[in-house]
Amino acid sequence: MKCRTSITQKEFIKASDEVREALGIQNNDKVFLLTRVILVEDEPLAINYTFVPPGIARLLDGMNLENCILYRIFEKNNYKITNADQWISAETPTPDEAGQLGGKYNDPVLAIYRKTYVEGNAVLSYSRTIYRVDLYRYFITLKRYPQG
Repeated sequence: MKCRTSITQKEFIKASDEVREALGIQNNDKVFLLTRVILVEDEPLAINYTFVPPGIARLLDGMNLENCILYRIFEKNNYKITNADQWISAETPTPDEAGQLGGKYNDPVLAIYRKTYVEGNAVLSYSRTIYRVDLYRYFITLKRYPQG
């Protein structure tokens, strides 16, 4: 399937309490926000909000981020990603999000939050991605015993 992203926001903003806490930054620090709509076969599937601390975000300022993978940019600049915490919840989108996804305000979405770390346990990014539940399924294989 043909997949692409469309950037709807790319700027330094004042962070919410939730974002400041997730990134571990001070009250007056601005963060870089990259908001992208993910389209599959030109139909909106998801909206991704990625927040990056100001020091690291300088790498992204002025770059063409249309269809790039941010982790590749970070790793090319010697940020070694070690792990991430991720959690999933069902949510109701804002009216703007519902409009961007082509749904109704009361249509549920699947929200996936991720906090990504680099060596030294520093937070590299915090993201929230909301998915249309009619087009997306989250699949995971659980194993009880190690293989081999």
